[in-house]
Amino acid sequence: MDPIAEAYREFPAWVFWLRYLFHVPAAFSVSFSAAFMGAWVALVPMYTSRNAHWTERARLLWPVRLVTAANLMFVPVVAVAGRLAFGGAVRGTSSGLDPLLFLWPLSAFAGVSAARFVVLRSFVALPRREPGALPDALSMAIILYPHVCTTLLFGLAMPNRFDWEAGIVFVAALSAVVFFMMGGNLLLARALSIAIPAGERLTEIARGMSARTGVRLNSICELRISQVNAVAFPSNRCIAFTGGLLPMLTDEEIAAVAGHELAHLAESRKVLAFRRLLMAFLPLVALNPVTHRFGFGGAAGLGAGVFLFLMFGRRVAARLETSADVGAKKWEPQPAAYAKALEKLHRAALLPAVMPARVDIHRNLYDRMVSAGVQPAFPRPSPPSKATFRFAFLGTLAAFFTCMLVLKLLFNVAGHLAARAENPVGLMAVMTLDGGGERRLQTLSRIREAKNDLRGALVFAKAAVEAGAHDHRNRTHVASLLAAVGRCDEAAISLEEARKLGWQHASDEPEEVSIDAGPDAVNMEAQDARKAAAAAARTYVDALPEIRKATEAVAKCKGSASPR
Repeated sequence: MDPIAEAYREFPAWVFWLRYLFHVPAAFSVSFSAAFMGAWVALVPMYTSRNAHWTERARLLWPVRLVTAANLMFVPVVAVAGRLAFGGAVRGTSSGLDPLLFLWPLSAFAGVSAARFVVLRSFVALPRREPGALPDALSMAIILYPHVCTTLLFGLAMPNRFDWEAGIVFVAALSAVVFFMMGGNLLLARALSIAIPAGERLTEIARGMSARTGVRLNSICELRISQVNAVAFPSNRCIAFTGGLLPMLTDEEIAAVAGHELAHLAESRKVLAFRRLLMAFLPLVALNPVTHRFGFGGAAGLGAGVFLFLMFGRRVAARLETSADVGAKKWEPQPAAYAKALEKLHRAALLPAVMPARVDIHRNLYDRMVSAGVQPAFPRPSPPSKATFRFAFLGTLAAFFTCMLVLKLLFNVAGHLAARAENPVGLMAVMTLDGGGERRLQTLSRIREAKNDLRGALVFAKAAVEAGAHDHRNRTHVASLLAAVGRCDEAAISLEEARKLGWQHASDEPEEVSIDAGPDAVNMEAQDARKAAAAAARTYVDALPEIRKATEAVAKCKGSASPR
């Protein structure tokens, strides 16, 4: 049996529940705090602009909105890295799969979502969530980003090597991606009541626009999320409006927005196939085995390939959005209805009228209104500051790692106190929280040995060696314990390994020195010096008290085991 798994069996079962009782709320709290602190850095200019024009407030709010959106993706990934930092020798199960690798990113995502909601609701009048509706972040993940969630979840389940288990995970991920590509996200949204049948007003307007444009429309939905937006689902031939958008628009403006979404449904099959390919984050599922097989270069190459494809896809999507704007302008039932609807949407959501270059696939509101034949009632504003976003993002990063370092420090202090008190249960509890480590396993071994529990001491000593304690003293300790329990042959092997490790530490030439015959006297002198150094190192190691004690224990074990 694996030494780590054998040591795991020595832990009380209730101790491992501490991992979930602590780490799940800790991941939520750390992620919430880091995301909130990063957003607060970007919010400072907002407090002095509450009475400014909505375009100025939207410009200042954009870095906050962007950093909180980026954190939805970034913080869960960093949380997984943080979990791995605490993932030492001891895990929650005897197998290689650690459930916390799934619970940490999910808890972190929930924490960032809560921080995003708390921050934005202070400045944007978000509609209240209806009773029974799912949280916005979860709803948005299902509707717009199911491919990203699929990549994250199946990527975490992917093993380190390309084997049959990796094949099963990849096939499962491929099946999920194909399901979402074919419109499964809308089916799932309907099953969870995120998408509900549209009311009579929206249905009548959308059906009228479908008849007017000649674009086939299978269904119309309302989305139970707090955003103000409209979405097209080309695979399902469905358009959907959020509940917050409908009350602020007139019938003509709803019809104009429906025309924009119908233009997406009128796209060719080639365009529809390309949109489906944009969901193909599937190669990133294999990031774990690629990294272990090809190193950082392989992982960087895989990520760069996906990134370049997505950048190309953004350019195509931007052209498609421009074409859809042309269709909305052509089909609008009343002049300037589409431009007025866009302005209301941006004003309600506090979206900037002018965006930084290469940020959004949609054109700027100001340019879209001018193209629709409407001169905005406000001067062209400046784009939001990217520097504020970068500063806030770095603030999030600093806050997250500061919290992680504080947790690590607390674990180290608690482990030190438990070790000084020789409290094995307390030490085991700390080890389950921070992943353990060879030093704490060694301490547990010494505590068991002091209580004359040689079998338990041996279990933890072998686990310490397996966890990375490759010093010759640790293997010598294992040899002494093996001899004490009568396992003489294993003790002799462990003692020989300890001697070799000691020679490696004491000399640059741990192995036997082979002398190549040759006429060069200087070379012969150097070889003699190396041989002498190796012999001196062996003599020094063999004379160490722990080596001599283990040697005597092995000899005594073999003597008592030999026939008389």
